Amino acid sequence: MRVLFMGSATFAVPILEALCADDVEVVGVVTQPDRPRGRGRQPSPTPVKVAAQRLQLPLLEPPKIRAAQAISQVAATRPELIVTAAYGQIIPPALLDLPVRGCVNVHPSLLPKYRGAAPIQRALWAGETETGVSIVYMTEQVDAGAILAQQVVPIDPDENTQQLGDRLARLGAALLIATLPALRAGTAKALPQEDRLATLAPKISPEEEWIVWEQPARQVHNQVRALSLQPAAKTRLGEKVVQILQTQVVEERATTLTPGQVQATHGRVLVGCLPGTLLLQRVKPAGRQEMEAWAWVQGLRQQTFRFQSGPPAPPKPCGEDRVPGEDVEVDHP
Repeated sequence: MRVLFMGSATFAVPILEALCADDVEVVGVVTQPDRPRGRGRQPSPTPVKVAAQRLQLPLLEPPKIRAAQAISQVAATRPELIVTAAYGQIIPPALLDLPVRGCVNVHPSLLPKYRGAAPIQRALWAGETETGVSIVYMTEQVDAGAILAQQVVPIDPDENTQQLGDRLARLGAALLIATLPALRAGTAKALPQEDRLATLAPKISPEEEWIVWEQPARQVHNQVRALSLQPAAKTRLGEKVVQILQTQVVEERATTLTPGQVQATHGRVLVGCLPGTLLLQRVKPAGRQEMEAWAWVQGLRQQTFRFQSGPPAPPKPCGEDRVPGEDVEVDHP
């Protein structure tokens, strides 16, 4: 069977590798074009592009998959089946209708729960105790197609996005390979999703990255592990930003620390929530490498201090502080 693969993120790499190891012909790989990434903002390839080059597979990198040229390039590969995983663009109807065996997606949630761009992060943030992988037919509505196969897995209470994503990628690869024989034979059976049970998993917004310490310790811990891979949960220490990368819940009820209050003692860095207490394990101060929280605090030479909640206040518009009626000089170009 001639299979075209479409993917971009790290989650998609084990799925592509599994297809190459199976009895199918991978006729091409479609991925997002190189984009600026990291601190240097240098153009970098997607993880799937790196894997495709290593596997010596034909590669397409259209900026917009809906463009006529991109559709023509995909059609030229003559796929019998299109497989997508963490691709990052909505597939147009012209491609959905192209392969005779259809288009299927490997999605890291138990659909119809967590439809959208951030299913792993949203499941962790919500404190879910289980999740899974779904193999679904693709439709014009995102993540709403009929379900071909699903598998459930438990979530460890301290597991983060990278750890869970790695597990779900391997699970999704195995589940896809198990589904291929029926797809190849045209005998695959799929069950429609119950739309009334659907929940959404939108991309994490910049405002959501900031920790509010006036909430339960478990909720803050879930935010930290959900954002651990990217973009990381953030807090403020005066004018400086500190990324909180790893925590552990010490106490969920009573605490002697007020929200955001940090106490470093006996090799441990504790921070108060409302209610509860968190143990800070790994942090990344602005402009520095990630490190153990205890080592970071030793450099501050403070045993007690306080994090501020939420994002920094936006700058005031020019002239907001002036006295009403006061003349303002304006420099014109």
